[in-house]
Amino acid sequence: MLGAQLRFLVVSLFALSLLVPVGADAENRAGALTVTPLTGAHIFKDSEHLKNSQYYGLAIGYNLNQNFGFELVGTGADVQDEMTARDFRYYTGILNLLYHFRPDKQFVPYISAGGGVAMLDTPGGGFNEDPLLNYGVGFKYFATDWLALRVDARHAVRHQMSFNPVDHGKNYGNFLLSTGLSFQLGGDETQSMKSVDSDHDGVADAIDRCPGTPASVFIDAYGCPRDTDDDGVIDDVDQCPGTVAGAEVDSLGCAILTAPVTDALLVADADFDGVPDAEDRCPNTPAGMPVNERGCLIDSDQDGVFDMDDNCPQTPAGTRVGADGCPDLDAAPITENFAQMDSVRLNIEFASNSSIIAPRYAAEMRRAAEFSRAHPEKVLLVEGHTDNTGSDEVNRKLSQHRADTVRWILVRDYGVDATKIKAKGFGESKPVGDNNTIEGRKSNRRVLVRLMD
Repeated sequence: MLGAQLRFLVVSLFALSLLVPVGADAENRAGALTVTPLTGAHIFKDSEHLKNSQYYGLAIGYNLNQNFGFELVGTGADVQDEMTARDFRYYTGILNLLYHFRPDKQFVPYISAGGGVAMLDTPGGGFNEDPLLNYGVGFKYFATDWLALRVDARHAVRHQMSFNPVDHGKNYGNFLLSTGLSFQLGGDETQSMKSVDSDHDGVADAIDRCPGTPASVFIDAYGCPRDTDDDGVIDDVDQCPGTVAGAEVDSLGCAILTAPVTDALLVADADFDGVPDAEDRCPNTPAGMPVNERGCLIDSDQDGVFDMDDNCPQTPAGTRVGADGCPDLDAAPITENFAQMDSVRLNIEFASNSSIIAPRYAAEMRRAAEFSRAHPEKVLLVEGHTDNTGSDEVNRKLSQHRADTVRWILVRDYGVDATKIKAKGFGESKPVGDNNTIEGRKSNRRVLVRLMD
């Protein structure tokens, strides 16, 4: 009869847990208080001559962290001595230490051990107390972030101190089987394994398939370097992000023509610059602009001013020029010792909500290129930053576009190795000035080129 009741109870509780939708944060939570009403069977050793009985109890616990916790368990049962037919109340009070396995999962097994006291309330005899040790296993099955079905089995050793003088001093090994609903209250979600992000890429370790990814690399929802066009070259390096599926590409992600150019390929020229898309490394060049054989705007003297705007297209290398591409006689020469520096802030001002770099900032781009050449063995990171005007998401995307533009120009026009420079937009997250002032917001709208660790 007792076994049938327990089976019915376990099945009922399990069915109840399945009716409640599983929460995304269902897990054993650090710092949570747990309250578990329970019922079970107390199975006594035959030589003790006590009839197996159903008991009820309450467990109150605290999770020290996601793995370790402790709880105080109290139980009570009506027990009968089979030899004398005496009825009495049988109570236990036990303090247990628990260790949970897979604490961030829906199904959480655990082991536990502890000690306490068994109290026997005999008719006319008052309370008799015996020391009690127990150990066991169990599991919690979370239905939500605050409710779990719990099943527990343990072996309890009671040292006979009283009650039956004949058995005084004996040890009895009994079994306790229980089930109940565990209510989880409070807790610190920041300590959850689901919120830990060891490589700081924005994807929690619990779902990160590529742990250790550098923070500057573009990633997908699983924390792996993103490859939008699926050409085998990650977006962080890919100079041709729209490569046709199946095309053979080089180390920069641009298509390699393995067969003579056909009429069909020649027709495919999305930006109408005269360079087929299969060969075009700058696929979005404005229509009508002069380009080189790679489809990129031409800057013959590499002074940062495209030939179409350059009034002095033969400027000697290293000369500081103005917006018209001619030598800026008033500009001071670059005297910075880049080899002794670990970062360079570029004095570039972007138009509102724009990532276009005006030709007048060619000298700043040359500073960045010279900084790169001073550290040929290092990988550089271009950081884009904004003020707090606008939403977080808009600012993050805008800062990323600006950082990408600086990186793209350094690779395209100044010969910086694309594998040695990365770009990352931080939005408004790292201000250096007061966003409540005009000057502060201006200082926060910045681009920094630094050596990566």
